[in-house]
Amino acid sequence: MKFRINFEYGTYAEYSLFDTKVTEQWVRVHNRYKEKGYKNQASSEFFIHHTNGIVIEQGPSDDVAKGSLQECKDKLNHYINEANSCITGEPFPYTPEGLPSFEVSNLIHRAFTVSSLTGKSWTHDLTDSQLIEYKTCNHKLKESFVNKHTTKRFVIKNNMSNKFTESIALINHWVHQTEIFSKSLRGEKANIEVGGNNDWHNLKGMYVELEWNQENGIRPEILGEPLDSNIIQDSMKYYEEADIFVGKNILGKDYETSFFQYDSPLEFDTVNGDYNEGTVRVHFTDEYRKFYKIGGDFHNWCNEKGITPELYRPVPLGKLISTNIKPEEIIQNHNEKAARGQPLFYSPYIITSTELIIN
Repeated sequence: MKFRINFEYGTYAEYSLFDTKVTEQWVRVHNRYKEKGYKNQASSEFFIHHTNGIVIEQGPSDDVAKGSLQECKDKLNHYINEANSCITGEPFPYTPEGLPSFEVSNLIHRAFTVSSLTGKSWTHDLTDSQLIEYKTCNHKLKESFVNKHTTKRFVIKNNMSNKFTESIALINHWVHQTEIFSKSLRGEKANIEVGGNNDWHNLKGMYVELEWNQENGIRPEILGEPLDSNIIQDSMKYYEEADIFVGKNILGKDYETSFFQYDSPLEFDTVNGDYNEGTVRVHFTDEYRKFYKIGGDFHNWCNEKGITPELYRPVPLGKLISTNIKPEEIIQNHNEKAARGQPLFYSPYIITSTELIIN
């Protein structure tokens, strides 16, 4: 089976899909969305997270940057108070006063994921061995597994569940907004290792994420299926020849984000995929192979904690067989626009159509 992406100006890319359980699932879900009338939309993303404090270092002025950071802190304090008003028991255990700091933002983010999953605590009690066990257990068992190893620390008041869910989601949103103010030396090093420089206007690690179109930033329904580790392992034998991968749909973080933000690869909400949504991650260069290589900094960071490659690598879907796109022109276009401060959503990333082709 083939998958073809048609971009503007007659550019296209055609891929041969691997014969795996992941592909079977992906095709099933992809067709499900298509039958509902959804269309693909694209955005440029980075697997190297360039969190270099750029807003403060190169923003229009220090005052503007600091004002933006203060707004984030004010929003966090507001929604923390909102969340606390919905419960009895232990209040939200962290404050935004230590931001910007990956150490603080990681704690606040994890309080969101734990409380979102359990509805009874801000922190879990999982040991390192239990965290690894969690990553490989069946999706249906994951929620009960975390609940089993988490002490109840608060109770959501009657009729406050929706407000609580909304408040913690907004806590998570605003803490992520503070991360651009934190400097990641790992990001700088990876940009040099993958691309040979650390020029902010020549960023490396770019790929395209094809997602489903949304209304006001929200997709009305979720039609995907759980992406369990036993299904993923079947496709990893094709990793070295893959050019497209299953799109990311994650409650918490991918391993790349955790690496650049100095988080732990063991954490239960750090995964390479939660759900298969029939979406696509497209690489036009082989930069990702340099970053994920065995013996590299990222691999060693995962390996030291017992996280194996099939758990952290992108999930292979297919390989490129035909295209009239020139990757070097894409990168040059991106870098020139970045240098001018222009939007980075550019041709050929504007999709006209996608199609599955039966051989």
